[in-house]
Amino acid sequence: MESNPQLVCVLDNNAFRSACSRGSGNYIRNLNASIEVGISNRPRDTKFRLRPFTVLEAIGVRIPTINSIKIPNDILKSRQRALCFSYLYEEYKQIILSKPEINKDELIRLSIHQRGYVSQEALDLYDRCITNVVDQSDFYDRIISSITFDYVLKHEYPKNLAPEMHHFFCSFLFTDDLGMMDYSLMRVVKAMWDRVFSDFSRKGPMGDAFYKRANKAMKIKRFGDYLDCDIIHYLCMGTVNHMHRDPVVVFTEDSAQIIEDRVSIYKGFLQVVHKMSPSLRMPIVPHEGIIIQCGEDGRFKKTINVSSIPAMF
Repeated sequence: MESNPQLVCVLDNNAFRSACSRGSGNYIRNLNASIEVGISNRPRDTKFRLRPFTVLEAIGVRIPTINSIKIPNDILKSRQRALCFSYLYEEYKQIILSKPEINKDELIRLSIHQRGYVSQEALDLYDRCITNVVDQSDFYDRIISSITFDYVLKHEYPKNLAPEMHHFFCSFLFTDDLGMMDYSLMRVVKAMWDRVFSDFSRKGPMGDAFYKRANKAMKIKRFGDYLDCDIIHYLCMGTVNHMHRDPVVVFTEDSAQIIEDRVSIYKGFLQVVHKMSPSLRMPIVPHEGIIIQCGEDGRFKKTINVSSIPAMF
């Protein structure tokens, strides 16, 4: 592992939208001040990054709706999880590639068009996070693979196969693959939480009131909510960069309590999965992430070190 990780700043959907809207000059100035306050000894080579799905939302692309694909009986009967995954992945991928709204040239066109609606003060941020990203050779591949995996993950599997597929998906939580780090891995943790919540609320060690509050934090319904939740994975695991993991600082306008509860749940399930499958190597992160909570005007409100948030169980 390399010893010189870079700091990566990630803005969630709401923070980036606020920063780039017209008339957001004050927001940008406040955001810059929040960076200086929230990150001590910030390195000069700090990177700013958006998740692929956040880029799509920012340039006005809606994820295409695709009907569920039927898995052939011979594959179902084989009960080979990797085979089921590969089949669905390739089938969904071909459909997604055929969608004109996800065409690479269209994404570039939309990014240029949307830039005309960005405030002058936010152009540098927009260019760093979008303009200079959408025409990169690997970005389109990341977009396609991220959308494809999300469809595979939320596919409705037969009841007798669903538990095995879920266990298979848990291994992705420990991936060192940069592409997989962009996947909607919060869906995996949400599925785990839905399975165990009733037991925890009855006999968990942290009390009924805590678990009810945590369950409220895990009520994730809309696709956009999943996207913002995916920053939790970055905070706990860092983001893969070649041969090492970079620590992440997340800027958000969301409730600090909800974010802390989600981090606590996420860290807890990482430990549970690791105990269930000791062969999965727990990645080494230089140091866990930092949450910087801002107000709706970009003003600094609070810094939360992920290392100070205990795992739920």
